[in-house]
Amino acid sequence: MKGSKKNLWDTWNRRWGTDTGWTSTVSGNRIQGHRKPWQFLIRKTPKTASAPIFIWNRFTRDIQKSWLYLAAVVDWYSHFILAWEVDDTLEITFVLDACKKALGNSVPEIMNSDQGSHFTSPRYTELFTKAGAKISMDHRGRAYDNIFIERFWRSLKYEDIYLKDYQYPREARKRIREYIEFYNNERPHQSLGYKTPSHV
Repeated sequence: MKGSKKNLWDTWNRRWGTDTGWTSTVSGNRIQGHRKPWQFLIRKTPKTASAPIFIWNRFTRDIQKSWLYLAAVVDWYSHFILAWEVDDTLEITFVLDACKKALGNSVPEIMNSDQGSHFTSPRYTELFTKAGAKISMDHRGRAYDNIFIERFWRSLKYEDIYLKDYQYPREARKRIREYIEFYNNERPHQSLGYKTPSHV
């Protein structure tokens, strides 16, 4: 039984492009990877505009019995949403597309994410290391390590998604685009002295 669960997990990762090359084992119902994650680097890094740090994460939302996955890259200093992508699968392609858009704006000193399989994939990590960025990862189970993007997810959900109750994926994409424009350019942020991210 353990072997069959492991094979299913490995097949899933290969199918969606999230295979990390790690050896996996199953302990009860929990699958654990056996490789030390990247170190969390943000805590001791000064928060300045001259040393950009990108923060990355994903958000999942059900739309009329289907699922949409939103990935976004946020600047740690200004909270500006640098790039984002929406997809209806968990393939790694939409993650890499958002990353490439963010790198088109600038190369960060540090790229931080959680320890999800997209972010431990060599296809993701090498994209940033080859560009000259350091990889950083949250501690396991610590959402506050990625606090600014968690705040963005909260704002998006409570100020837009839950109020408008999207009915179709096409509508969701349009509304999310509009909200991100609002979030970057019109919505004041208390933590920024009530400035918008685009004005910081």
